[in-house]
Amino acid sequence: MELSTRHRQFFRNDQFLHAFVINVIINGAIAWAILREHEVIPLWGESAMGPDLLATGVLLPVFMTLIVSRIITGQVAKGDLPPLDTTMITERGMHRRPVIVRAGLLALFATFCGSLPLVALLHLASAQPVSLGGFVTFKALWAGAMAALLSPPMAWWALATASENAPANAKA
Repeated sequence: MELSTRHRQFFRNDQFLHAFVINVIINGAIAWAILREHEVIPLWGESAMGPDLLATGVLLPVFMTLIVSRIITGQVAKGDLPPLDTTMITERGMHRRPVIVRAGLLALFATFCGSLPLVALLHLASAQPVSLGGFVTFKALWAGAMAALLSPPMAWWALATASENAPANAKA
């Protein structure tokens, strides 16, 4: 069975494009707020790129999973987002795990496949300090890309869970 038009729109717009834009804005603002006192940002040391990128690799998927899961559960419960057809939900899957376990799995993925390789590459390349504006822009775009990559699977798991818990008369 194929995804409905509403579900395709939901994943494309809400879970890919919106996730990208919202996280560009939020992470850019956070980076600027934390580092605004500095003209240049080194890779290591106090107020540095490395620790900031590593922390984002852990925190971004955890916060996103917790927030997105609540939003999707509410949307399905209110009828704003139709539940998935039962044929689209596997009997054994990540959606059956607690939301904090899903968040942890995505945090591990983002850390070991995203932020850790990026920071290692910057370190091996002997990255020089960058301007505050340069780092804020890079961090915002990088976090937006991470969010756009992570949001669809976390949304699928949340939608599958909410669909299984939806009242029988609300199922599509």
